Amino acid sequence: MDLIVSIDIGSSGVRASAYTIKGKLISFGKQTYKTYYDKPGWAEQDPNDWKMATRISLKKMVENLKLPYKIMGIGLTGQCPTYVPVDKNINPVGRAFIYQDNRAVNETFELEKKYGSRLIHDITGHRLLAFYILPKILWQRANQPCLFKNIAYILQPRDYIAYYLTGQIATDETHANATLLYELKQHRWNKKLMTELNLDTNIFPNKVLMPWQIVGELRKSIAESVGLTSGIPIVIGAADSQCCCLGVGAVRPEILSEMSGTSPCLNSTVLNPVNDINIGNYTHVIPNAWCTEIGLNATGANLEWLTNILYKKDSNRYNLLKENIKKIKVGADGLIFIPYLTGGERDNPLLKGGFYNLNLYHNAGDMAKAVLEGVAFAIRERIERLSKSTCSFKSIYISGGGALLDEWNEIKTNIFGVPVYAIKDVDGAELGAAMLAGIGSGVFKDYQEAIKNCVCDGKEFLPNLKIHATYNELYEMFLEVEDKFVSNKSLA
Repeated sequence: MDLIVSIDIGSSGVRASAYTIKGKLISFGKQTYKTYYDKPGWAEQDPNDWKMATRISLKKMVENLKLPYKIMGIGLTGQCPTYVPVDKNINPVGRAFIYQDNRAVNETFELEKKYGSRLIHDITGHRLLAFYILPKILWQRANQPCLFKNIAYILQPRDYIAYYLTGQIATDETHANATLLYELKQHRWNKKLMTELNLDTNIFPNKVLMPWQIVGELRKSIAESVGLTSGIPIVIGAADSQCCCLGVGAVRPEILSEMSGTSPCLNSTVLNPVNDINIGNYTHVIPNAWCTEIGLNATGANLEWLTNILYKKDSNRYNLLKENIKKIKVGADGLIFIPYLTGGERDNPLLKGGFYNLNLYHNAGDMAKAVLEGVAFAIRERIERLSKSTCSFKSIYISGGGALLDEWNEIKTNIFGVPVYAIKDVDGAELGAAMLAGIGSGVFKDYQEAIKNCVCDGKEFLPNLKIHATYNELYEMFLEVEDKFVSNKSLA
């Protein structure tokens, strides 16, 4: 049996997944790790945990394979942008600052004064935000000089694991796009800006590949430790949200992809980068196209936080949540949840989260319903922003952990007002990375053949017009409360 494999260095763990060339998931292994929130606005992970989790998840995947097989290629994906400084021996220089980390607000402000977000967006496709790599570099140089002086390269989680598996230092264009130091249309590092900022112009990988290109072969030592043969082609892949577009087949402008995991990313296909400063632009995982992006730092993380509080990490907690929200009406009895719990948002560090209008009569079901609605309202706000710069979306394809909760999908279709298709059988980002492995290793001749073979239909959810009208009114209330949270006004 010929297989294509993906390795996803995600927000909460690594998952290795094996698929048939028809896109059927037949085996996977997963290993989690810790995120450190030591100070307000900080979010860190230990890159050594990624290596250990990669080895363990691959070994579990192999152990779960019961039939004779041949792995044709392994595609890589992962969280992005996450700042991973390493020394000349590719050992981590301290912890990684993950995408949720918002500590570099002052550095972003200084860059804004010097260059302006418009200029940076015109060059890189992205505006100046603490979310991206460049401000994090400048923060560490100013605040941790003893660590910074040891940096030889700046990688991201997927790059770091690519080196671990192959011994090759490389990245792909989607990860390079998220640094704020890569020229989007010219497809090259912006060494002029690096020089102006007194940064080493060789600090990023010189080898910048397209997502379907092979970075190297699986090293013998790694292969033997997990039960595989060496020499398997490793395809560089792309950022998780970009892979998700391919994995769900959202490669036409009228389809919006929502990667619904710890944090969501909203992506659409465009023929040219958009000029809206609030919208990010990436090189697409398919040729001759671009991918827009807008997102949030936490959605699934909000739900995980609440269920852990309400149900004490009970293994049955999501079924308990479903039972609790069954009888809760639209609007959660006046309770509104603002879903910005990670110390600021990627597009606005001032955004804070919490419950508004919480009363003694509210129960666990009200709180759970409010969280599901609040996240969907925040996503709608960003969908509307994206629609103004691209086109009106006729449907939304949802993949990831959030797609598994039918109650949430129903809330989303009624809040968004368009059909929602939940991809439940596979994770879109992981399948997309495996499809890129298939393209890079010659299993598929192009992305169209990969989609035809691998992408499955999603479960359809259609909006109820009456409920949608009610949610339109509640959405306006959500926006008003959100504004109060930003302006730090007194909350009743």
